[in-house]
Order: sequence, then C-alpha cells, then structure tokens
Amino acid sequence: MDINSEESSVEEVKEEILTTMWKFNQTYTFGNFDQGSENALPKWYIMDEFGSRIQHSDDPNFRIVPFFYAATEMGYSLMWPVKDICLNDEATRDYAFGEQQQLERQARLIPWVTSDLTEVSLVQEEPTLGYFKTCQHYGLPVIYYDGAKKITGYGQPRELSESCPGCLINQFPGENVVTIKNRLAATARRAAAPDPVDPLVSNPKWLPVTYDLQRELPKFVSHFQQREKNGLDNHWICKPWNLARSLDTCISNNIDQIVRIRESGPKVVCKYIENPVLYYREDVGAKVKFDVRYLVLLSSVEPLKLFAYQIFFLRFANQPYSLENLDEYEKHFTVMNYHDGGEHLKQVHYDNFIPEFEAQNPGFLWQDVE
Repeated sequence: MDINSEESSVEEVKEEILTTMWKFNQTYTFGNFDQGSENALPKWYIMDEFGSRIQHSDDPNFRIVPFFYAATEMGYSLMWPVKDICLNDEATRDYAFGEQQQLERQARLIPWVTSDLTEVSLVQEEPTLGYFKTCQHYGLPVIYYDGAKKITGYGQPRELSESCPGCLINQFPGENVVTIKNRLAATARRAAAPDPVDPLVSNPKWLPVTYDLQRELPKFVSHFQQREKNGLDNHWICKPWNLARSLDTCISNNIDQIVRIRESGPKVVCKYIENPVLYYREDVGAKVKFDVRYLVLLSSVEPLKLFAYQIFFLRFANQPYSLENLDEYEKHFTVMNYHDGGEHLKQVHYDNFIPEFEAQNPGFLWQDVE
C-alpha cells in the first residue's frame, strides 16, 4: 500500500490502512441463502503482493476471479490470459470488468482513476413500473411434508382471497414498495411534492438523500464530490436492499469504500444523520444514539386505513456517539439483540422515557415530537 509509517502514530497508520485498503480489497459470496442471512454475507479479502500489484487497464490481458475449493476449505485467485502476451509484457486486468457504459465505468473506477463527475445531474429519474416488478415472477421448490393432512400453497394474494374470502393474512400485494429499501426511497420521492430548490437537500425531508448504487452510482459520486467541494459533511450509510438487523451495513466518508461496496451485492447509500438527537445513559456516562420503533397496522389500502400502536419500543447504542471509529458497531448502531455486546442491552419503558427525554431536551415536548 506504500504507506509511510515512520512519522505517523500507530492509530494514524491503522486509519491510513483502513482507508487505502479499498483500492486492493476483493470480494466473494458463498450464497448460502438457505442457511440464513448471516451465512450469506459477503467476504472481503486482499490478494498477496503479486496479485495486488496487477494494475488496471481498459484493455487488459488477464482476468482474475476468486475460487473456493470446498475439499480443503481453501480460497484461491484464479488468473488466466485473455489475449496473447509476449515476454516481459505487463500483466493487467480490468477493475470494472463487464461494465460497458462509459459514465458507469468512470464512477466504478473512482478509487484508482480520478474523475470529476460534478457535472452529472443530481435530478433522480424515477424508475418505470418494470423496476418495481423485478423478481416478482419466480418459481418456488415443491416441498412435501410427511404426515400433513392438507397443505395448500398460494403464490399470489389474489388466489387466497378468492378461495378463502374471509381469511386475513399479514401481507398486501405489492408491499415490497415499502419493505425493500431501494423501492421505499423511490416510492417516497414519487409521493413527495417536487422541491427543486437545492438538489443537495433530501426530498421528502424525513428521508435522507438516498441513492440506489446499482442504478445511480454516477449521481451519487457527483453528489459526494459536490458536498466535498462545498465543505459539507460527507458521512454515508450503506445498506443492502433487503436485509435487516444492520447486517452487511457500514458507515463511511470514504468514497472509495462506498463505490467498492456495491460489488458485494445490491446496496442503497443514504446520507448519514451526523447530528442525531441523543439520549444520556447514566451507566455509560455519556450520550448515545437511540431509535424508536412503532408497530403499525395497515388494514386497508383503498381506502387507506393505518393504525399506530402508541406504546413504542426503544433501542440504544452501547457507546458514546461521535463521528469517530465508524466501524465500531456499538457506537453507531442500536440493534444489540443479535450482537456480541448484547449483554449491555439497555431497556427503558416508554412511560419512563418520555419525562427523561423532555428533561434532557428542554423546550421539546414528546407529544409535539410524536
């Protein structure tokens, strides 16, 4: 990585490594979706000195892919020529392999090839209906249950409503427009009134600026670079389209990392709220992040009927909040039930939280916030 460590502290060297490594990181996924979300998470690795020295070229003479040999549980990088080479020719590979669109290639190559994309429009072109229908038509395996009296499978809600008109299920047709993150962002923007005043400001206001990295990477790079030029905060949070519990989620102000993170699977990137409302934890002796979870009941779409359960649930981070150590889970995330730090799980009843919130935030009544 050519990092000069002679005049830097250990912590500075660590930070430099964590920043620079995204020019070298590679990724693969086992695809163990049947074993649960955790086992299907992507793996990141760095090749040895030889592999890491192979430079980028738009006209490469080699290809490299990861290969995992299950018999020995060993990972390898397979390398082979894609054109005739001569003695002493430099080995090169395409860091944006498979990308043919020029603007997309520029954005994907940002970690290695400097490009100014600030002229790219920030106006987000809302997707067509086909975008929301993606992956709607798929086949499911037939599962036979021994000893079962009668089991009937329904692929679409309409089938169930017609065969069992009095049956209620916890699902609505097309609900993925709000349960999948990239579609939620598109749906929210479509429902909001146009606000062309400042393209760097989120619209609607309750939703942080959000980009689908698979579809809007050049726009995100343009947005990042414009914020950088204007001296604005540039912390972002990257999330998979369709995972929960903060799995495969990261916070970063490193454009190299954000551009590369999309290689491990479909992601959205949202502007990170850098100055959130905090809660003082006496056991920590400092203010921490927290979130409020409400249960809502959608009983009808047409006409719209939505009910909110006023007894809410609270979740707290375990470490004092700051914009440092962005990889420190217990500082920046609040879901502790499934985390190693769960033994420090903080629980506060909503009845106790309301007076504490108002005492910690003079001038703000919970009834107005809610």
